[in-house]
Amino acid sequence: DTVWFPHRLVPLLMETEQQHSLEAPGIYLNNCPQGLHGPIEILSQTAFSTLAEVSPKCFWSMNNWGNWQWGEDMWLDQCFLTVGHAKRIYVPKMLAEDHCNNWPGWRSCEAEDIVAFHPFKNAEQYIQCTGKGVTTSTTRTVTQTTTATATTQTTTMTLNENPMEKIENFFGNIFHH
Repeated sequence: DTVWFPHRLVPLLMETEQQHSLEAPGIYLNNCPQGLHGPIEILSQTAFSTLAEVSPKCFWSMNNWGNWQWGEDMWLDQCFLTVGHAKRIYVPKMLAEDHCNNWPGWRSCEAEDIVAFHPFKNAEQYIQCTGKGVTTSTTRTVTQTTTATATTQTTTMTLNENPMEKIENFFGNIFHH
């Protein structure tokens, strides 16, 4: 029920990698000022390895906290904060949802710099939000260079496929609306 756009995540990952060390115990991207929320969870490979290593310690050290009532998002966040010590980096543009980082009109998915929107419990809302981040035509440029004749040919093609039709069919089948 989370709509997310990978092409919006890539620049955030590149910026994070430039600004922070990915060495052990790693980093994870926090998507809400109140703590990690589950609709989208981003961990570095080293943070994931740290989690694998310290999970039993987290389980036993937090066992009397009532953590069996927590979701995986809160458990992961607390495990890293108390035992694993992976660096938590807050990224405000990671998530807009009804429980965190929302504003009037956030459900319209108009913000082009937000990576993920949550929740969308029916197909129509999900497809509408997805449509805000997917273009309806694709342009592809192919450049060919021939060294023997020293000529360059550039061809630009606009494909008339509408990716939203495929998305609507795919998600329509999942949600059985």
